[in-house]
Amino acid sequence: MRALTELKKECFERIGVKICYCCYSKNPKQLIIHHLSYTKNSIIYNKFENNDDGRLKYYANLLDEIKINITNFLIFCINCHNKLEKLLRLSYNEVFNLAKNDKLSTNLIRAYNETCLKRGMKILENPNDEIILPFFILKLKKEIEEDFITAKNLKQFKEFSMISILYYVNRIKEFSFDDLAFIGVLSDIPSNYLTPFPDHVQAAKLLESVREIKKDEKIKYIHIYNQPFVKPPEMTRKDEINVSKYISIIEKELKDLFPFDIDTIFGKPKQTVSEYFYD
Repeated sequence: MRALTELKKECFERIGVKICYCCYSKNPKQLIIHHLSYTKNSIIYNKFENNDDGRLKYYANLLDEIKINITNFLIFCINCHNKLEKLLRLSYNEVFNLAKNDKLSTNLIRAYNETCLKRGMKILENPNDEIILPFFILKLKKEIEEDFITAKNLKQFKEFSMISILYYVNRIKEFSFDDLAFIGVLSDIPSNYLTPFPDHVQAAKLLESVREIKKDEKIKYIHIYNQPFVKPPEMTRKDEINVSKYISIIEKELKDLFPFDIDTIFGKPKQTVSEYFYD
């Protein structure tokens, strides 16, 4: 059907590329359009009839969507698109291990990250980069472990741990930048990393404006409220510190230390640390 062929051609021309994002295949019969993210109004292929009339309606509606938000689409060959969809169904740890064992191409990782970023999923960080927690969080974890040893029973452990958590949370802005800083070890120079950049790479790119950044360098960074959401300590002001971000990280890091649901510490089974401190 000529009308269908012309409509598909216009969709690809609107996006501006006619090759696969991953393998650079140019076979037009193998290329498909990938949504980076979906909304309730997104056009979904399998909701249309599997015939020429159904495909014509699909591409007509898809073209309208492309015109509204052209940046929400990438072009893939069928093979690479199937690989990406399989990755998106795996857990983060499964994808991380595949990347660590060099089972994924650089372009496939980039496509995975771009899709995850648009869909609000965790992006894949470089599996060879070590991230070290801030000193104050490591110290808090150590105190919680000591509370568990010292406490006579579970009730007392909850009381001890609550005191420790409150002490540190209420003093986040009082800690030095050295105590608040995460440390990321670069496995490569910043220019060789894929977008979207991990936090330590984002901080390293800011530092490149004042000095050279080398492979294997340890980069310190602080979580802040506004873009780019992290900064090197030497570029950060105290009033920029994202306290709520640090609280959520504390909650995540402490969960594995408790022999019960951490939320029960606060008397509300579904309550988070953040909600507790901001009620």
